[in-house]
Amino acid sequence: MQKNFPKSSYNESVTPEEQEQIELLASGLCFSTVVLEELIPEELINCGDFGCVFLTNQPGVVVKIGRQWSEYQFARGIIEQNLQHPGLPRIYEAINLQEALGAPYYAIIREDIPDLVGVDMSWLDEILADLEFQTEDADNSDAILDAAVEILAARPGIPSDELLFKKVAELTAWCYDQGILLGDTLASNFGQTSPGTIKIRDLGGARFQSSGPLAGQWLDFLRDFPMSN
Repeated sequence: MQKNFPKSSYNESVTPEEQEQIELLASGLCFSTVVLEELIPEELINCGDFGCVFLTNQPGVVVKIGRQWSEYQFARGIIEQNLQHPGLPRIYEAINLQEALGAPYYAIIREDIPDLVGVDMSWLDEILADLEFQTEDADNSDAILDAAVEILAARPGIPSDELLFKKVAELTAWCYDQGILLGDTLASNFGQTSPGTIKIRDLGGARFQSSGPLAGQWLDFLRDFPMSN
């Protein structure tokens, strides 16, 4: 029986018609992973850029059904390469639904990461945009951290917000050292699991470096987990 999920807001990236298609798809899904059994999407949280996120019957676990395939690749990269950082979400599984069901989507099963609270989102958005712009051609991770220091000196915020920004800068620099360009670092793409923590929850802006010492490693990986056709 098809579930009737509560309607969420949507933007130009996910049309009402596509949202209905994703909800219909989700209503018939049941996942099992190494650590989770009979995981079922139950409540639609939101639809945004390129996908929809659902709460599940497992507390603290959500499923995103999307079509930004670079996000699927990044999620697979976290799993396959066992990438661990306090700013990365716990990814239980990333599934190519086109291969499994013929549907032009992927499903990412990850920990639920609540919204940032008590944060000046406008300020954080502005300086994250500055960081991304100033470091788009960075040739090492130290350049990213140095740029973050300069940005904070020019546009200081309250100490707790500055701490969160520093954590994003540290995550961005760490990802660079893994051969990953984080990208699309909007404040709304992050959440927190406890005060003073920040985790990225939307992985759609990430891409892999095409040159440098780690590029070959990711090229081999991408052959195993290609974009959907």
